[in-house]
Amino acid sequence: MDLQKVILISNMPHIKFSYFVSRLVVFNETFATISKSSSYNSHCVLWHEAINGRKAENLTDAIVRIIDIERDVTKIVFWSDNCCAQNKNRILFSALVNIVNLENGPDEVIIKYLTKGHIHMSADGIHGNIEAKIRRKGKVFDFQDLISTIEGSRNKLTVLPLKNFVTGKIKRGQQKTKMTLLLISN
Repeated sequence: MDLQKVILISNMPHIKFSYFVSRLVVFNETFATISKSSSYNSHCVLWHEAINGRKAENLTDAIVRIIDIERDVTKIVFWSDNCCAQNKNRILFSALVNIVNLENGPDEVIIKYLTKGHIHMSADGIHGNIEAKIRRKGKVFDFQDLISTIEGSRNKLTVLPLKNFVTGKIKRGQQKTKMTLLLISN
């Protein structure tokens, strides 16, 4: 799993010479299979800044969305980079503990981190395909147009727009080590 650099839409390269066009920031958390020959699909979870931001709880929502889709899998392994804000935070870890403790949740969720200096992964290849497809297409007008562009960038790639976020609010007690995670569905 990896978060792609921010995508700005509308992407109309030659229009800005004529007039100013405000742009929407889109986030893409990509969950790629380890090999292209895998029988599983890779997934891109997309949302934009008008829906939510790029905080730890928003990225956690993307991971929870993937776990919900793969609900029949008993052991889930994620490979990730070492970005602490995205992939090493208590909101993510608390949510994963909560998911594993659910009756119909997976038995194990494992996050493996790449070693320093070796951070190229399968998701980066998908990001390259997406950026190349956007360049070839030339113009991406809106969020739905971006979704169809991403779906056409690679075989076995599913785009999952994230519309409903679960807000994780942490309540702290007297000591910093105490914490409770409340999951509130919007």
